[in-house]
Amino acid sequence: MAPIDAAVELQALGNDAPVVLTGKLLLDHNGEPAELELHLAGLGEDQIKKAAEGDADDFLGKRAVVVRLVDGQEISTRIEVVRNTYFDSQGAIIARCQVGRAESATPAACVQGTWVLRLTNLKLRIGDMKSETPAPPGVPEHLRGWKLDKIVLTISGREWTLRDEMFGQWKNQSDREVHVALETATLTTSIAAGDTPDSVCEVGDAIAALLTFALACSVRVTKVEQVDVEGKTAWWVVRNVFAYPFSRRGFPAIDNWNFGTIRGFVERAYPIVSSDRKWWLATLDMFMQVHVNPYLETKSMLLNILADRIAAKLGVSADGAEIDAALDARMESEEFGCALHALFAKESANWTEERTRNLISTVKMWNARPSFAEGIRRACKVVRLKPPTTKLLGTRHRLMHVGELHPPDMTLSDYWKELEALVLLLIARMLDHEDYVYAAKFGSSQIRLSDYLEPSTPESPPTSEKA
Repeated sequence: MAPIDAAVELQALGNDAPVVLTGKLLLDHNGEPAELELHLAGLGEDQIKKAAEGDADDFLGKRAVVVRLVDGQEISTRIEVVRNTYFDSQGAIIARCQVGRAESATPAACVQGTWVLRLTNLKLRIGDMKSETPAPPGVPEHLRGWKLDKIVLTISGREWTLRDEMFGQWKNQSDREVHVALETATLTTSIAAGDTPDSVCEVGDAIAALLTFALACSVRVTKVEQVDVEGKTAWWVVRNVFAYPFSRRGFPAIDNWNFGTIRGFVERAYPIVSSDRKWWLATLDMFMQVHVNPYLETKSMLLNILADRIAAKLGVSADGAEIDAALDARMESEEFGCALHALFAKESANWTEERTRNLISTVKMWNARPSFAEGIRRACKVVRLKPPTTKLLGTRHRLMHVGELHPPDMTLSDYWKELEALVLLLIARMLDHEDYVYAAKFGSSQIRLSDYLEPSTPESPPTSEKA
């Protein structure tokens, strides 16, 4: 996109008055503010000298600026870093600066209207509801078209409309050729009393995280707009969040194979995520990293970390101790420590008190939580999944500690498929999902998860209570 002429107001650079420079605003591939080119004429000799020596970031970096465009629009942002400086054909020195979070300088004025959250990389197989498309010029209006591009979610009694803005255009877009994050969808809801951008983004970010898991692509809320009843944008902010490129994706675990599949998943899972937001957002983000990493060893490491993380959440013992609830206190006594040290020192002159303390710490760890394999087996029991084989779980130790992946009696590909299916299904069940789900282990078709579950037992309470 063509650069836009702008006047850029900087915070005072050692003077009482702000400094105004001419420059250009550069937009990214989504049409959002990305960089500034600043003409540094008018600065003091010290700043010009520093800029000429490549040190413009010393006085421009992390500086708040107001960008005034030729159409009168104002944008508040911050120079994150000066990428480089150069001289133009007239000998003037130019600084190329990367900007961060950008916000329209005009305060939000509308109290009625719609929040519009722009999402990256989302691509729906099909929606639940249709949007009408206008008839082409010269064609009677009653011949207007429609497309199934929307899903309406009810979250905490409030409707949110998810829309694939590129629905019907995807046939012209090759996934593998798009090496940037694209704003492809919107999530909208009516403005309500008490709303703030942060409160709206809190919901939007959780929905985006669930869509990331379901669709195996990096869905992030990159821009928030407040649109009035006439459809005009009254306020906006570009959040400057990271999203993986559109092409970095896996196979969707939960797609809209049937009407309502995505809606049902998100609506059931949202309260669970909200109940432990920090844990869930980190967990779902880590699972996305499995998709974007190209190496089986690294994918497998991440999956083992996720399995351990899930086991720590679900696989604890009922009384909080694996061996004896009173054992830790008894091992803290000086008498026990001396006796244990004497026992080993008798067998080896090389035994040290530090080794004794480490041994006690190890026993405390055994008492505090189950082994990795036992934790996974318990977690599977809680969510009614069949526990994996011991050989699958036993491969973890050498992989995590030596970096070597040698699964017994199976290929690397089969090991990864089994491990990915284990973690994916654990997460899906923790999010109370029993409908259709896909993993590479199951071949070319999705399965209905409810058909894959073990019979319910008194020790298997509802998943939503455990999560």
